Amino acid sequence: MAAQFVRLPAGAIGCSVEQMNALSAHMKTSVEQLEQVFRGIDSKINATTWAGPDADGSANNWNSTRQQVMNNLRNFLDCQAAAIRNQANQQTGTSAR
Repeated sequence: MAAQFVRLPAGAIGCSVEQMNALSAHMKTSVEQLEQVFRGIDSKINATTWAGPDADGSANNWNSTRQQVMNNLRNFLDCQAAAIRNQANQQTGTSAR
């Protein structure tokens, strides 16, 4: 299911600055949680007894892709958080006029 933002009545525009800032902050902390998950998987991989070509291939596959995946997730969430924070700041600026 795709995420959706709550829609305002027809013709209305704007946002709850507090909710937008909270969403942005949640995205930032989610990056930290994802990094913890990846470290937990690393730990389990390092503690698992498995030897041979299949083990080497699996470990190499994990090690070669995990950093790229984590970087992509971090970049995506950072960009989304910044865009949402920017929108909240614009709303604050507009409302102050």
